[in-house]
Amino acid sequence: MSNAAWSPNADQQRAIETLNGFCVVLAGPGTGKTETLAAKTATILQQGGMPLAVTYTRAAAQELIQRLGQLQERVTACTCHSLAFKLFRRLASTVSGTVPRLLDTRRHEREAILRAVRRQCQRGPLSSVFASLSLAELGERVSLAKARGPGTEEEHVLVALYEAAKGRERIDFQDLLLQTTQLLTDYPVWRVQYQRLYSHVLIDEAQDLDPLQARFLSLFVDQALTVFLDPDQAIYAYAGAEPYTTLDLLGTPTLRTTIALRPSYRSRAPIIASALRLIAHNSNGQHVRTLTPMRPGRLRPRWYRVASPAVEARLTAETIALLLQRGTVPADMLCLFRANAYRTMLEIELIRHQIPFRLLQGSREQQPTYLEYSMLPLTALLLQLAEVHAPWIDEAALRIYVGSEVAHRLAQRPAGRCLTEAADSLGEKVQRGVATYLQDYGELHSLARHCAPGVLADVISRFLTTRTRTPSDNPADLASAVNGCALFPSLAAFADHITTLERFRTLAPHLRVPLATIHKAKGRQSRMVFVVGAAEGVLPPTRPGTDIEEERRICFVGITRAKDLLVLSAPKQIAGMVTPASRFIAESQCQRLFFPTPRRLAALIDLL
Repeated sequence: MSNAAWSPNADQQRAIETLNGFCVVLAGPGTGKTETLAAKTATILQQGGMPLAVTYTRAAAQELIQRLGQLQERVTACTCHSLAFKLFRRLASTVSGTVPRLLDTRRHEREAILRAVRRQCQRGPLSSVFASLSLAELGERVSLAKARGPGTEEEHVLVALYEAAKGRERIDFQDLLLQTTQLLTDYPVWRVQYQRLYSHVLIDEAQDLDPLQARFLSLFVDQALTVFLDPDQAIYAYAGAEPYTTLDLLGTPTLRTTIALRPSYRSRAPIIASALRLIAHNSNGQHVRTLTPMRPGRLRPRWYRVASPAVEARLTAETIALLLQRGTVPADMLCLFRANAYRTMLEIELIRHQIPFRLLQGSREQQPTYLEYSMLPLTALLLQLAEVHAPWIDEAALRIYVGSEVAHRLAQRPAGRCLTEAADSLGEKVQRGVATYLQDYGELHSLARHCAPGVLADVISRFLTTRTRTPSDNPADLASAVNGCALFPSLAAFADHITTLERFRTLAPHLRVPLATIHKAKGRQSRMVFVVGAAEGVLPPTRPGTDIEEERRICFVGITRAKDLLVLSAPKQIAGMVTPASRFIAESQCQRLFFPTPRRLAALIDLL
């Protein structure tokens, strides 16, 4: 292994040396799970075994491979879906000669299918159940129904509509698991072949596996299985993940060796104490919480109240600016939020203070709010009003009037050819769409002479709703983007914001402050963590059906990303409504900071 300086503790050593049977490793935050997984994989390789190591993300698989050094050539380390994709292409072509195509995420194919499903829902008996959901929420409902199997008549109809819109020639990630599992079940000779190929199966972050993933991976287990998980970090129940069900699907419920990694090396003692006080309000199921902090400290996590999300964003940005001036590197800070809709004002204030940032999303980088695909029509119309023009801007502005493909063709028309002339050759429907666009733009142009960007954005959002057959893909994100526009004093300021965003995106990742939802921060850590929006209605949400224990686990994950300093902020009002501080603040017994200022917040690091 390349990490020669690492020496395992007694718990880790026992997990490494348990090479036979079903081994369950309870690995809480900061317990050295990644090092233990790599060391156990290396031990198996050194003893002549052939391990299959399944990680939750591609980045984790790549990290494991790098840690193995010269041993990496003999290990299979991959995600569940990449393993299924590899096998499906090989096996399906053998059986039928043709292989269905996986949906192209870059072309937003699944989103287009979900929009078609939502239109069907609006016209049928499901309108009261599914039509008002955002595209992301509708996708979650489909995924859950396919993972667990439709449990109600509404779910049966929803899945049927989805499959009809998708067609048999295309498959999504869940079809990939379903069909590969079916092939391995129908052809035992293949299943036995892969079971014999891998002497050991190791699964990382098993608490986040849904039933489809667990059933698929169980087909590779013949002799030895090691599962790393932490039930207190199970935050994908909405997708069907349940850790104890996963364990039962993977192996025999009774014949298990369970090893708890107790010492935690990441967070200082007061942060671990707050996290444990919080999660103690959840039932602990079949496991005992034994997390023991190894790093001493005396600075308890802090929390403070602010008037609004706008004030919160400004105070957070000013604090980060001051820390950067004092020599703190961007990678030592991490800003977390419960949902993407909450990040817009923070993005605006960071750009206003000339602070580069990046949005974490697994192994990829997420687009900032105003450059998100679903927000581009709003951005494009505002840029056009600011007299900023480019083909991508014209295409995004036209999309809601004539559709994506036609908008692309119109935006690429030869220079000097007017829009209406280009539309004339594309049919009456396109002509009507372009005429409506020009009418709307004329109205907006008149308003732009005396209205601020916030008012213009509100008018544009109404156009986005009425000029298309479907509601916004993500209504909460659109509302957040519209509200954020009120922070710009002029259209020129908005255009400068977009220009700066595009410039900062070219900087190296280590030069930008990372931002993420708590879900996307899984597996990450930082010296200083700022959790914004720690208020009731946000963290946790207060919509019907909210699983408070799941939300508490999400907060637990957020808290344990911090190594040295944790700061939570709670606005007093959000969207004009009074919002109490999150119940999780009281449960974790964080210490309140009164009269917060950037200087006082930045000085907390000196108290360590």
